[in-house]
Amino acid sequence: MKKIFAAALIAASGLGFTAAQVVAESHGAMAPTPAEAIAKRMALMGSVGDQTKALAGMMRGAPMDWSIVANAGTNTQTVAETMPALFVEDSFVKPSTASPVIELEIEDFTARFEKLGKDGKALSDAAANESVEEFQAAFGAYISNCKGCHQAYRI
Repeated sequence: MKKIFAAALIAASGLGFTAAQVVAESHGAMAPTPAEAIAKRMALMGSVGDQTKALAGMMRGAPMDWSIVANAGTNTQTVAETMPALFVEDSFVKPSTASPVIELEIEDFTARFEKLGKDGKALSDAAANESVEEFQAAFGAYISNCKGCHQAYRI
């Protein structure tokens, strides 16, 4: 599982971005082009998908690896902070699966990422405390938030 998560943090290596690069570039002065925004979003969401698989395995009984949980919490907080700025005008085209409804409901969309950041913090806290109960509660909130956002804003 560590290999899966390590690969996740190299965020969609086929796109040539690391999670750190995506974050650093997204905080720059210039907004990304639509193509750059899509590639960066896909890279970050790829990292979230990979970490979710690792976390779900632990929920199903795989051995707890608190370093993976801690890294997932940190990555989730980074993604939550970074993603809203990557939904720029004209970036709702293939290969993106983001719905253009996001532009109309940006306040709700942004609030969901704020909640995701809190979910990431809860994962980090569970790891710091090495608490299975906290992890289970944090993962439940995290996965619920992911599903809700994908249902509302993914096509």
